Amino acid sequence: MTSKKIRHEFSTDARVTARLNELVQASGATKTDIITQAIEAFAKRGNENEFSRLTAKHFDVLSRELEAVRQDLEAARRDLESARQSREQMQADVKTILEKVSFISNMASSKAPPPSEKMQPPSHGLFGIFR
Repeated sequence: MTSKKIRHEFSTDARVTARLNELVQASGATKTDIITQAIEAFAKRGNENEFSRLTAKHFDVLSRELEAVRQDLEAARRDLESARQSREQMQADVKTILEKVSFISNMASSKAPPPSEKMQPPSHGLFGIFR
């Protein structure tokens, strides 16, 4: 019993076609035989094909470089978040200081009496100089 052959139609560039013709002339085999043997050899190699060997080192280097960039980006993001939190805390501190300075300035410039006993513990030392 003979195996059924299936016809394939595909295109190659001129360089590959010229190489195939050279192999046919040198070996006496048919184009079909050469292409079949090439496909079988390629399939046997599996992951160990020429492309894998040539590119494995390059991909490894690229992946390490990408990981370094990812880590740098993450560190920059953490630094920015820390700076944002510091800025927010400084803004809150400045607001509190300005409120206190404004209160003291208003009390000093008005002819109002010093604060009552309830307010004296935090401001006692400050308002004593204005009497």
